[in-house]
Amino acid sequence: MNEAWVLNASPIILFGRIDRLDLIDRLAPRLMIPDAVIDEIRGGRSEDVSARIGLDFAEPYRAAHWDLGRGETQVITQALDAAAWAVLDDLAARRCAATYNIPVIGSIGILLRAKRKGILENVAPWMMKLKAAGMYVDEMLIQKVLADVGEQVR
Repeated sequence: MNEAWVLNASPIILFGRIDRLDLIDRLAPRLMIPDAVIDEIRGGRSEDVSARIGLDFAEPYRAAHWDLGRGETQVITQALDAAAWAVLDDLAARRCAATYNIPVIGSIGILLRAKRKGILENVAPWMMKLKAAGMYVDEMLIQKVLADVGEQVR
């Protein structure tokens, strides 16, 4: 299990109040603090001095903000919870999954896997159909993938 800690506002504020944020810093091998948590702490800073202390502590550990859609977010969450593969095409979502060491496969990977298992004889026509159906993919990637499997666009 990854020993990173993803912190919510309450422990940051409470340990800030008792002047022991150093305990969290020293005990957690890696800290991540989501933007929403930092915003929550920031919202209370005018009424609570410890919120200002907590905010100063939290800022350096701000987790990457991925701005993913609900679908991508739930796929990543469930893949993480179930130790499963995430099936994602969106580049930002794939990068986010990679930060959590979630294995990812996309539409092209599904085609390649189907070819390896003998379900599809050729991937080229199916890649072109996916592209025509709206999948965004760079032409150079198509050429590279097809060359890797000994095919070409017809």
